[in-house]
Amino acid sequence: MTSRSLRQDELWKSVVEVISREFDVPADNLEPETLLLHIEGADSIKQLRAVTQLEHMYGVTLMTAAVPPAQSLSDLVTQIGGLREASGGQ
Repeated sequence: MTSRSLRQDELWKSVVEVISREFDVPADNLEPETLLLHIEGADSIKQLRAVTQLEHMYGVTLMTAAVPPAQSLSDLVTQIGGLREASGGQ
């Protein structure tokens, strides 16, 4: 396993943990193709809290408009990873 895939794994676990906690759903119910919009109990406040937590955890800025409710969790992980790489983060 490369260090990049390890970082992606760690990022995935963090995203799932935050989404699971904020949306009050079991982490086992979340898959890479899960859309934020389709998570039970999803609303804009929960989405905003989750995005804010991820921003603080990873030192990135995710514009709310750049995280549409129809975005998949995999897309969110990719977006955070790309922003971290662009800023020189690991």
